[in-house]
Amino acid sequence: MPTVGAVMPNSSDDSAHADAAQRTFEHAFELWISPEIERRRAAGTLSEPFELKSAQVVMEVDGIVSVRLNGEVKSAVFAQVNRPVQKGELLTASDIGEFNFHLTEDDPNAGHFTVMNIGGAWCMSFDFRYNRGRIQQHLEAATEFASCGAHAIKSGFTRAAIDNLFSAAELVARAILLALPDEKLLDPGLSHGYVERELNRFGGQFGNVESDFMAAFNRLRDRRSGARYLRSPTNAGRCLRRSQAGSRTFATASTHDGLEYGSSFEVSDRIAHIACSHLVRLPHATLTRGER
Repeated sequence: MPTVGAVMPNSSDDSAHADAAQRTFEHAFELWISPEIERRRAAGTLSEPFELKSAQVVMEVDGIVSVRLNGEVKSAVFAQVNRPVQKGELLTASDIGEFNFHLTEDDPNAGHFTVMNIGGAWCMSFDFRYNRGRIQQHLEAATEFASCGAHAIKSGFTRAAIDNLFSAAELVARAILLALPDEKLLDPGLSHGYVERELNRFGGQFGNVESDFMAAFNRLRDRRSGARYLRSPTNAGRCLRRSQAGSRTFATASTHDGLEYGSSFEVSDRIAHIACSHLVRLPHATLTRGER
């Protein structure tokens, strides 16, 4: 079994993290990489003598796992250099400090585990978040609905504002949840109730989403039906409030029976900020190169 020359970033105990990295590396070989090498060897599709230089495990949300070896690996490398360099200058392994591997546009919705032998040391990086491409589409759509909601507020169209802002908030909620391995979220006909329950479980009960977004989402959810289907016009009107500054945003729930609208964020910026701040907190790790 190769030895990984890697440590966890921001480590206060390099030895403990190096041990964890080695165990992770070994488990990846045991589960995916070594069996794939043996499978190809048995099938006669592996060129001998075979030397492994890189490997990549690609995981789709539907459970399909594929293993790539050497030249099959598709990865973009993001690295920090430890000396000043010019654009186009050739670099050696000694010029590179921390780095990590990312999937390319060929795998927009997959998670991955990637290892490469660089400068004689095995380096690995992984990101088990799913649906990056789908998440981006949801955030773009959320921004459109949020912009419509902002326009509706300025025009005094309370019901349209609530309906559009709830649509924006629900799209952000789905974007947050899509990073998890849940196939149900791929169903375009998924009910509002499922998204609501999963967001309140993952975000509210487990504390993975900011409380201001959770409060705003749930307040908009409660008011949306009355506004959209004319069931409760009084509550619909009370759900939107102007701030003293006169600016309207997709904002946080206040202690009043409605939403306060502050001036710190525009609607689309607020939604993008909230979504991105949660997406980066989902399971992810990068292991940077060390000396073997």
